[in-house]
Amino acid sequence: MATVTVVDAERTLEIEATSIVSGLVNEAGHLILTRHDGTDLDMGAVSGMQLDGGTTYSKVDAFTYVGDTDPGAVPDGSVWLDTNDVAGPFASDTQKGLVELATVAETQTGTDTQRAVTPAGLASLPGTRVQTITTLTESTGAESYPNGVSFMTLSTGSGWSLNNGFGGVMTNKATTSRTQQIFFTSSGGTTIPQTWMRTYNTADGGGGWTPWVQYQTRATLTPSSFAQTTAFTSYPKGYSRLYYTTANSTGWDFAGKAGEVITFVDGTDFARQEWAKHVGGTAVGVETERWVRTATAAGGWSRWRVLVRDAKLPDPQATKASATYPITATAWADHPAIGQVSLSLAYDAIVQVEYSAWLTAAYTDSTSVRSGISLDGAAPEDLFGGTWGNTLYLGTQGTSPAGGQHSFTATGRLSAGNHTFKPQAYKTGSANTLVNYPVLRVTPLRWAD
Repeated sequence: MATVTVVDAERTLEIEATSIVSGLVNEAGHLILTRHDGTDLDMGAVSGMQLDGGTTYSKVDAFTYVGDTDPGAVPDGSVWLDTNDVAGPFASDTQKGLVELATVAETQTGTDTQRAVTPAGLASLPGTRVQTITTLTESTGAESYPNGVSFMTLSTGSGWSLNNGFGGVMTNKATTSRTQQIFFTSSGGTTIPQTWMRTYNTADGGGGWTPWVQYQTRATLTPSSFAQTTAFTSYPKGYSRLYYTTANSTGWDFAGKAGEVITFVDGTDFARQEWAKHVGGTAVGVETERWVRTATAAGGWSRWRVLVRDAKLPDPQATKASATYPITATAWADHPAIGQVSLSLAYDAIVQVEYSAWLTAAYTDSTSVRSGISLDGAAPEDLFGGTWGNTLYLGTQGTSPAGGQHSFTATGRLSAGNHTFKPQAYKTGSANTLVNYPVLRVTPLRWAD
């Protein structure tokens, strides 16, 4: 026999008062259910909710009304959802969810952490953005590169001419005819970085890319790691610098002197090296020096060539006499009226000697006169290697006295030190001979190697 439970009016009203008439998820993510009598039930945090369309959604962090009919007025800031809406959660930097799109102004301000940036907002930012692009050939024109800054990574065998094609290329393009490109090697560790630059114009200079020009960086090396005999292949490519003191320049030709060695290595078969002496002050005797040498793969380093010595080349020196002077000596003797010229050389030098005089010999058979320059006490015919061409000579012939202007110029090498030049003369025969108006000039031409 069945049992029938009768619900009276009071019980019906009680059930009606506690029935759920609406619900929402509050800002804390809790499900709040509202009874018929207006009281709320906090059901706690919800992991999801299901609309009448059958789709389950995660909790939302805002007031949300669930239903199929526009509820009209809803709590401030809430969102009305129907079965076709997506209801959260709101996205953060730790979870996926709903987002609001940032406006252009919000994107440019750059402080909002809640909204997502759109492509339009990104494009509105000032400046240019670096783009990574696929490898283009070295001859590809600038018109094929994107505007702004772009970057290419190159590997050995890429076909680019620099550094066996191994490195990176940065291109900065405002317009096709305003394009600059930089190639840099992918160096690391103890290697020395190298960089080249070129530009592009459609018409200037015939149009196209200019040749590559290398940025000449200069590496500073450790002096103890390099000696004068170190092969140029042991130096880094491009420019490098060594500085030697008076104490650690041992083994170099400039040993005992302080100075800087600059080395340039280009490729595998050429190198140049220069040394400059380190001095200071304006006093005579503290001038600098400059040496240079080069190298090839087959021959190695050449010997040093001194371009500038640390001493001033002496000024020309001269002496003369303005009268007639009889010669009576019958062997080489100092000219009776003209003085000597002294020359002090800090290094070996090439020197020019000029001598001229008016020679006269009276008519007598076998009478003659000779005159020349004695260097450091040696006979005049021994000047600069020994030759009678470096002396003046006159001999009488016929029945009339002989006379005339005679001169010579001799050039030779003198060693470093002090030197003395003296005019000398002698005669043969018994007649009168004269060496008149003699002039002597000594001119240092250059320092010798």
